[in-house]
This record gives sequence, structure tokens and C-alpha cells, in this order.
Amino acid sequence: MPPESLAHLQFCRVENRVLKITLDNASWLARLRFVSSQIIGELQKDNITVSQITWHVAPEKLRAEPRPKALRQRARNQSSANIVQATAEAMEDDELKRALLKVAEQLAKRPD
Repeated sequence: MPPESLAHLQFCRVENRVLKITLDNASWLARLRFVSSQIIGELQKDNITVSQITWHVAPEKLRAEPRPKALRQRARNQSSANIVQATAEAMEDDELKRALLKVAEQLAKRPD
């Protein structure tokens, strides 16, 4: 391989007489296809039998970024409190009913 191309080589291996080469960008892939027969010839000089070369481009490395936070909180208003209160009153379990009434009270206190 041409020495200037080695910096762009990400991965290579020979498997079943196929040389698999992965590069960091497609422009180097196009350049090296021109010299593929020379690459095969050089490998044969070292007693490495290769019948073909497959070319691959490594995916771009993506930086992980935090998800954007919601621009605004959901509006909490009296109608939400009324829905929770009505649900609470339909409950037979006293503990669950008290918990829902407490949530309804907190919703009613918050401004829109």
C-alpha cells in the first residue's frame, strides 16, 4: 500500500483469500482501487495468497450528545386536578383514594 494511505487504514485482514480493507473515507478508497493489482502482487511476494480485495468505509464517529430538555413543562391546571379528584372519588381503596386526592390538591395549587 502507498505509505501516505496507511494513516487512513482503519482495518484489514485476509479471510478465504479475500483481503478486506476498511478506510476512514471514500476518497482514499477510490485512490487505492487504482493500485489494487499492485497490492495483490506485493502480498504474493510475501507468500500471502489473495484473489480479490473488498473495500469498506468506516462509519463516521458520532459524538454522544445529551437529549434536549423539554422547552416547557406541561401545563397543570384546575381541569387536571378535577380529573384526578374524580378518579380518586371512584376508588374503593382508601389509601389510593387519599394519595390521588393529595395529587389533585397539588395540581390545583400550581399555576398554569
